[in-house]
Amino acid sequence: MGDLTELAVPETLHALIAARLDALDPTDRAILQNAAVLGQSFTPAGLAAVTAADPVDLEPRLRGLVRREILVLQGDPRSPERGQYSFVQALVREVAYSTLAKRDRRERHLAAARHFESLGEDELVGALAAHYLAAFESSSPGPEADAVGAQARIALRGAAERAAALGSHEQAMTFLDQALQVTTDPGEQADLLIRTGEAASAAGRHTRAQEVLRDAIERKRETGDRLGAAAATAALGRAMLESFRTSDALAVLEPGALEFEDLAESPGGIALRAQLARAYFFHGDSIEAMRVADLVLASSEREDLVALTADTLVTKGTSLAEVGRVLEGRGAIQAGIDIAERSSWPQISLRGRINMSYILALRDPRQALATAKAGFEDAQRLGIRPLQATLYQNAADSAIRVGEWDWAVGVVERLLVTELELEDRSSLMSVLLTIRALRGEVTGADIDAHEGALEGNADRQIGVGKLMPRIQADVAGGRWDDVESRCLELLSLDRLGGTAHLFLAARVAVWQRDAAALRRMIDRHEGLRVHGQAISIERMAMRSGLAALEGRTPDAHSGYRDVLEGWRDLGLDWDEAMTGLDMAVLLASGEPDVIAAVARAREILERLRAQPFLDRLAEMNSVPLTTSSEERGSIPVRATATTD
Repeated sequence: MGDLTELAVPETLHALIAARLDALDPTDRAILQNAAVLGQSFTPAGLAAVTAADPVDLEPRLRGLVRREILVLQGDPRSPERGQYSFVQALVREVAYSTLAKRDRRERHLAAARHFESLGEDELVGALAAHYLAAFESSSPGPEADAVGAQARIALRGAAERAAALGSHEQAMTFLDQALQVTTDPGEQADLLIRTGEAASAAGRHTRAQEVLRDAIERKRETGDRLGAAAATAALGRAMLESFRTSDALAVLEPGALEFEDLAESPGGIALRAQLARAYFFHGDSIEAMRVADLVLASSEREDLVALTADTLVTKGTSLAEVGRVLEGRGAIQAGIDIAERSSWPQISLRGRINMSYILALRDPRQALATAKAGFEDAQRLGIRPLQATLYQNAADSAIRVGEWDWAVGVVERLLVTELELEDRSSLMSVLLTIRALRGEVTGADIDAHEGALEGNADRQIGVGKLMPRIQADVAGGRWDDVESRCLELLSLDRLGGTAHLFLAARVAVWQRDAAALRRMIDRHEGLRVHGQAISIERMAMRSGLAALEGRTPDAHSGYRDVLEGWRDLGLDWDEAMTGLDMAVLLASGEPDVIAAVARAREILERLRAQPFLDRLAEMNSVPLTTSSEERGSIPVRATATTD
């Protein structure tokens, strides 16, 4: 209870343990001192390496220390430490270690490091690095310390790479920070800072990533290493784009491309332009993104920079899709994914799957969901937080149409309790608030807080996530006056997703029985010149609604039957339910196909707990149908969600 920041071990307890150790046989005391170098637990073989003794000779002594209740032997067959000895308390180990002279600590840590090196096991790289670092800290300044420091740097960098490969980017940052402590060369310090920035970005520590990468750029400039400065600038641009800071990234990358124009064909210069191409895409200039990407692809192939080629194929493919060349774009993205997976570059592969799921979402949401889900699971395993957030958002967007709302909510609630920075958290909150809006559970304060947190960030992706919850809350609550204009605003931010935004506005036009507005949405939808199975069904649904509004009832019935069959083939439960609601609004409630569609819509909406739409469906069925759509007038809708 209370503040424990000043809590310390009483000196009397420390003295008591020291006195107990002093009372031991000198050989036993030396064994404990050497064991303390190895850590809280240790193997007889490790202890033998540190003491230069035979493990067989040590065993009786160790068993005696167990009887004295100073050590314990791990005997649990389920424990990975079975057969190891450990100190009964960490404080006992600390006191034993503190009685060693610094020079003795240095020698024993080096002996332990040599023992771990001899084992050649990858999982021991962290322990190896820790011993070299401890040996350095116990060394007096001079050549000996410099030599140990060099070994520590190598070991710590290896430990960082191992940690990153296992998805522990926070641990990688710790190892890299420790490596900086034993590094005096400015150029090498800058290299470590670049790697630290990359690890921080993968861990979702965007602020830290950008701070250390700016530091790296300055250090590279100070040492006259312009090639390194170009590479560090590319890394900073990537980190900014990963945190949805497109304008900031352009402010770094465009001047950087001019500053290092003479190095455009170097690896660092090519990497810088690759990030510039990405920044142009995120900024909404896909034509310029493709132009720069083509330059990068020519250079990276010529210089055999295969990773940059794979990454830039993803950029170019997504840009192609946004200008309407979707099949060509998908081919380029898939090529980038294939190269990355053959070469074991998971971050590039995941980025490709993010963009592929984004493109597929409009054409086959069920396939998009499967693609994004698989990528999300890999991103979790690899510990790459920004990609986790983006892959989840893509998966959840498709999950809404497929009807997997509970999955989406369950995952996002687990993710939101983890430590995330604002931009990653906002993309998750956008999904959660959207589903809550569709269920009539969102409040105006929730949405105001979400929008307020993102104030000042002009990134297009952030803008879509900022607008969507309020639009869906207003659609669910029957506040429809501004839906068309705000869907057009979404279209300006998200051209590739534009058909979905226009289809939402068209649905509202159907519910308002506004034929003119529906015609506008049909014209805009078709004018985007994008194609795909789900997009074709959307157009069929809009035309069926227009047929009903224009009194062409047989055409409406026939069209809606085909629409429902199409949604079922694609497994899009939400779209099927909404089509049933459209039919309830526009067609005679006694018709067999309307009765069946409404029953199926009610079943889906009850499972999804979409109460505002269940209420609307009930109201549609309670209104008598007159001879024409115009005579029915406007049907009141009870608002079940509020953003007031």
